[in-house]
Amino acid sequence: MLTESQRRALITLLLIWAAVLGYQIVKQLFFTPDSFDFSRTDSLFRHTSDSLRRTDASGQPPSPAEATGQSATLQAASRQATWENAPLPIDVNTADAATLTRLPRIGPAIAQRIVSYREQHGPFRTPEDLLKVKGIGPKTLERIRPHIAIQHKQTSR
Repeated sequence: MLTESQRRALITLLLIWAAVLGYQIVKQLFFTPDSFDFSRTDSLFRHTSDSLRRTDASGQPPSPAEATGQSATLQAASRQATWENAPLPIDVNTADAATLTRLPRIGPAIAQRIVSYREQHGPFRTPEDLLKVKGIGPKTLERIRPHIAIQHKQTSR
């Protein structure tokens, strides 16, 4: 037979087990996350990828805005900022921040740093000078090198 202290320990363990079991049941019944329906996302992805495969009369693929069926205003804004409309190579000594964002791996923050660095230190003389800009390392420089030009302004005296 069990002693009084053994009985209390057994009852305590049974109560703990019942509480954990009850918690698990309540958790499964009331707090299960709803499963996400990916069908709309998949459909949009298929539509966009099919649209991007098509080309228009000029042989250019449609802009992402056209592919996703956005409004004419958004389409015009998107066309204005696409790679196809960016004259390449981009002169890093004259380009504004918005133009610089068209370079691969250059977002708005790094583009603004390039402009700020250029304003503080003068024009870039070589592509390697871009390494002095925070956020541009050797890998980024190698990715943007084919898309940039460094033209030196000559000042008249």
